[in-house]
Amino acid sequence: MTSDKSLRRHARATFGLARLDRDALTTIARAELPQFARIVIVAAVAWQICIWLGATVPPIYAVLVPLVSLKSDPFSAFNLSWSRLVGVLCGLVIGVAVTQVVSQDLLAVSLVLGLSLAIGMLVRIGNAPNMQIAVSALLVFTSPDAGAYGLTRLWETGVGTVVTALLTPFLFPADPLKAARRELSGLAGTLAAALRQSVAVAGADEPTSTGRMRQMVTVTEALDGAAAQARTLELQIASAAKSAPWSILRRSALREVGRLGPARELAARTATNIQSFADEVNALAEREEYAKDPHLRVETLAEMTEPLADAIGAALTERPYDQDLALAGAARQAFRTSEHTAIASVTRRPLTRILEDLQRFVAR
Repeated sequence: MTSDKSLRRHARATFGLARLDRDALTTIARAELPQFARIVIVAAVAWQICIWLGATVPPIYAVLVPLVSLKSDPFSAFNLSWSRLVGVLCGLVIGVAVTQVVSQDLLAVSLVLGLSLAIGMLVRIGNAPNMQIAVSALLVFTSPDAGAYGLTRLWETGVGTVVTALLTPFLFPADPLKAARRELSGLAGTLAAALRQSVAVAGADEPTSTGRMRQMVTVTEALDGAAAQARTLELQIASAAKSAPWSILRRSALREVGRLGPARELAARTATNIQSFADEVNALAEREEYAKDPHLRVETLAEMTEPLADAIGAALTERPYDQDLALAGAARQAFRTSEHTAIASVTRRPLTRILEDLQRFVAR
């Protein structure tokens, strides 16, 4: 009988994992398949144009341009990595120039690598050197006639660049507003869960330092992730604001993303205040004279944190939360009028800051 129960639990767990995998795959497919389609379409058009223009060998570089330069960035007007495009062109120029002056030997390879890496430090991809320059330069060595090869690849790259720049804005343009709201929704869920988990620190299943520490690690890791996500969203919002004037199909959406700054700031401040609250609860629960205090009970703290958690989720997903704020405000007032202990004051302080931030946000 016990074995049957174990098998059923295992089957349910396996089924749940399969469902999770399918959900994850569906999410990935929705995000990535349009990008793959864009690359294939742009590459095919660039290839065919090169054939029409008289290419006598397969115009691989025209295909490589969209492959290395297209990026899945809904917050950019062009969705092009110009640094990679420049890398391809610079690499070809360096490779051709060096092989015309120096024979294709160790010295030539060393010069090409040295020049490519030096220029790559200036024409960077994000915070990393642009290695595309070195890769493109070294490919020149694959042909016995480096000069002819380089010139052929240069005009192929030019065709690929023009086709990519012209077609990309019209091929399956991502919705930046939807992407930003999805990011905020994820932040909302993380913050609400972290606040509830912070309350659970006081009533940890293992009423020991180790048990509470395990709970605190969970809270801290979640809040660190939320803070990093908020910083990324800040960069994305800034990118959208810059891209809006240049966008053809998504200009209004990019402008709307730029107006989500206050929501992102609310999320960042809320993460900080939840961390303060969790730290205070943990510090008080660690002290023997406070550990059994009724104000550290989960049900007592939850009177204020539950409506706050609901309000955080609603605020960051653009849903009304007046009722949740009213419940949280009433719970805070009850604390103020009836409890004057150190614990009530310390635990209430970061929750009050969260409540006041939410009140200001709804009033803007």
